Amino acid sequence: MSLPIHSLVEGRYRVLALLGHGGMGSVYRALDTRLDVHVALKEMLVQPDLDRFTAGHLREQFRREAKLLALLSHPNLVRVTDSFEWQGNAYLVMNLVLGIGLDQALVSHGAFSESEVIPWGIQILNALSYCHAQGVIHRDIKPQNVLIQPDGQVMLVDFGLAKLWNPGDPRTQTALRGMGTPEYAPPEQYDGSAGHTDARSDLYSLAATLYHALTGQAPPTATMRIVNPRALLPIRQLNPAVSPQVETVLMRALELQPENRFPDASAMLAALYTGIPRAASLPPAQRIQNYPAPPAKQKHFSPALLFVGGFLLFISLLAAILGLRGILSARQDSGTSHATPVVTGAPPTAPSSLKATAPVGTLTQATVAPDTLVTSLPTVTPLPRTPAGTLRLYFDSDRSGDWSIYSIALDGTQETTVIRSAGTGYGDTACNPQIGQIAYDTDRDGNWEIYTADWTGANQVNRTSHPANEEEPAWSADGRYLAFKSDRTGNWDIWILDLLTQALTNVTSHPADDRHPTWSPDGEWLAFISDRGSNWDIYKVRTNGAELTPVVATPAEERFPSWSPDGRSLVYHARPAANADSDIYVWNLAESRSQRLTFAAGDDWAAAWSPDGKQIAFVSEQDGNNEIYVMDRDGRNLRRLTIDSRGDTWPCWMIVP
Repeated sequence: MSLPIHSLVEGRYRVLALLGHGGMGSVYRALDTRLDVHVALKEMLVQPDLDRFTAGHLREQFRREAKLLALLSHPNLVRVTDSFEWQGNAYLVMNLVLGIGLDQALVSHGAFSESEVIPWGIQILNALSYCHAQGVIHRDIKPQNVLIQPDGQVMLVDFGLAKLWNPGDPRTQTALRGMGTPEYAPPEQYDGSAGHTDARSDLYSLAATLYHALTGQAPPTATMRIVNPRALLPIRQLNPAVSPQVETVLMRALELQPENRFPDASAMLAALYTGIPRAASLPPAQRIQNYPAPPAKQKHFSPALLFVGGFLLFISLLAAILGLRGILSARQDSGTSHATPVVTGAPPTAPSSLKATAPVGTLTQATVAPDTLVTSLPTVTPLPRTPAGTLRLYFDSDRSGDWSIYSIALDGTQETTVIRSAGTGYGDTACNPQIGQIAYDTDRDGNWEIYTADWTGANQVNRTSHPANEEEPAWSADGRYLAFKSDRTGNWDIWILDLLTQALTNVTSHPADDRHPTWSPDGEWLAFISDRGSNWDIYKVRTNGAELTPVVATPAEERFPSWSPDGRSLVYHARPAANADSDIYVWNLAESRSQRLTFAAGDDWAAAWSPDGKQIAFVSEQDGNNEIYVMDRDGRNLRRLTIDSRGDTWPCWMIVP
């Protein structure tokens, strides 16, 4: 029986509309009266003939797994926010996501172009990399479970409705085996034995889904292919516009034998990314969240947890919320990962017009042959929107005695420690709010190296491991690249690390010092400071080292540029004379003119744009020591955020869930 409209569930959730209904449960649009936000409320009906012991056992499993799901956070997965039991039934609360299912889009549109489909596949692979690292597999990826939002971002979901598992009901035993939908299910998923599926099963299902999206028709079932090995037609036979590289990637993932597929989502992602044609017609890529790589420790899938996963498959806990089926082995450790960069034999020649992006953190094990030459760098595409969440400022401070990383709310409250140092230094923090990661340099290993971590400070990954010093990291907009300064050639030069392939590119090579890079939003340029003209000035250079030109070169000393999100301006600080105070300026790139924003006594420096370009954070000593300040784009509405006797420096903007 459906919940009455306007009824109040658990004293908190006001039912507004029925979104979906079946004999096994319902999904509602509801208002969270406590937070005043709309949510999706999933009701799962308990089968009335369950014995008390079984019902109690399954409820306890429900509680444990709901807690696990609530910890999973990824922009291509629907987030669980609450779970409870009410009036004898189980309920799950999730973020409300609006969009159209890929299955519906295929009915109304037919086959999609490669430039539309591949960014969707990249996003789903990114989500799968994250899920598999957390010990979760999906086991039912299909067009119905891929939701396309109006901005092009995809969500991996499942609105299938199921009861709590009843071991005495043969229908639920079938569901327990997690057979999935035949056209998209790999053959091993029909095996009822424990441990019969793993992460490679998801790759098969995703490839089948992308096959359908590119060709307009679902692939034949695995059983049909076993009977007739020629039943699966090559993609290009159905859609000649698909590139051979993409066809090769998807056909490999559709191999019937799991060992013939890609070993994991990261490997398929790397192959898919490199297979994208360099076509100028590709549309802007969508926002893609990235997560750090799991430790190199081998992960084994637990049959017992897979059994629990089957149960969750049936009750649709994983399916309805995150489209995640089958709980696997122990959760990932939160240790530090190390990725070894490969130095390219020559700098890239010119940026390509590649517009699709790929995640970075899950690919730290990717390698490039030592003699590989990177002939082009993909253009970093400006991301189309700001992710949802709370805006905070991250900064470095020695208030604990050692330089550590902190964050603070924009009203100066809720100060938290992100990464606390213990006898070493952490600094030069750079944020990428689109991917929820920070980069920073630290001497924890004896010399200064670049690390990344997620916005909580967890999952720290060593991105450079070299006897030289690497400092002042800067993110590309899509999170694939890190630019930084390095003295590995004997003086400070600008380098780029490709986090997908681990390739390193030496962008500048000059006897002078080149420091503090910042990316243009389109990824084609780096701005940086250099004293190559006998004065600290701001230069720009293409990511392949070409077209190096001065941008701001005056008798004053200009330092630490930050490129505005719209690409039109640089904010920086300038010191007109050796003993003068430095102030914050904005340089209009089109008009080659500056606007001074600060006038107080003391140095103002290290300015950084907010994600929407409307505010600027910076460091000021106008109150006697370095503190973090924020002002509007035009210098108005100045306010101080931090108050401490120690120094607070290097602010950057982060959006946290």
